[in-house]
Amino acid sequence: MPDKKKTVIADTDGKWQTYLDPLEASAVSRDMTVSAKLNGEVKELKISDVLVVEVWLCGGQSNMYRTFSRMIDPASEPMYEPVAEYLREEVATANDPLFRQFWVDRDHSVFEEKTQGRGK
Repeated sequence: MPDKKKTVIADTDGKWQTYLDPLEASAVSRDMTVSAKLNGEVKELKISDVLVVEVWLCGGQSNMYRTFSRMIDPASEPMYEPVAEYLREEVATANDPLFRQFWVDRDHSVFEEKTQGRGK
């Protein structure tokens, strides 16, 4: 696949945004490099193991904040144990090396708009 390149100019606050051209989905991971130039000095950030795939986003209130590891712990009430057991079995038999997950940190405010966030 040929290299793709985008050039943008940051505003006076150092903020910038670009849109990437669509790529064909692939199970082959790639590297992505972001370069910045300031006063003749170039800095690079290399992001490895990037897949071009279908993306699913999930959102909600506190019900979306529960980690999966907590879902497979022993259920707090006996009526939920069958669900926890089902999820434990799914974990034990899962085999999808292409699966990626990004967990967004709790970083919200009702008083200000957020344009970026943290996660892992």
